[in-house]
Amino acid sequence: MIIKNEKDKYFKISRDLSLPMRCPLLNRCGRRAETLCVIHHKSKDEVLVEFGFLPPLCNVIGEDVHQVGGVKNYYYSGFCPEVSLFEPEKTLNGFSGMPSIKGEYDYFFNDPKYHVLETGHFSQCAEFVMNANKIEKIEKVTLTSWLRANWAWLGGFSTLVVTIIIKIAKY
Repeated sequence: MIIKNEKDKYFKISRDLSLPMRCPLLNRCGRRAETLCVIHHKSKDEVLVEFGFLPPLCNVIGEDVHQVGGVKNYYYSGFCPEVSLFEPEKTLNGFSGMPSIKGEYDYFFNDPKYHVLETGHFSQCAEFVMNANKIEKIEKVTLTSWLRANWAWLGGFSTLVVTIIIKIAKY
């Protein structure tokens, strides 16, 4: 369950730093991709397709994403904070609702068995810091770039419209 108060705190950090509410690298971030690989025990290629990542993917910088342990206990670190906060169906059981980047679970702990050891914000991610200047270039679509990318479709559509107008005018 997503705890509204935690989301509000996260959004406040974004507002205070004059940043977008959510990470603008979300579907291009290697840390998010690696986090989902570890959680779902899937290859990077499977995760990229299943969760709709877009090229170019930025590489993980600094601490790697990792999980150590087994079924009855584990420790994880280096996770993307947005996965556990905004994607509860995709995160480890017991860790949803907080922007957790480090945590542990032990079956033998007294309740609670799940401990969030550290939380974070996308502004603290090295991937965001190193790619912030590229985000606008990736996302920015100008009329010229749109026309270059869609000229064939636009030409075909224009021909179709002209054909329809001519047929209507004949009647």
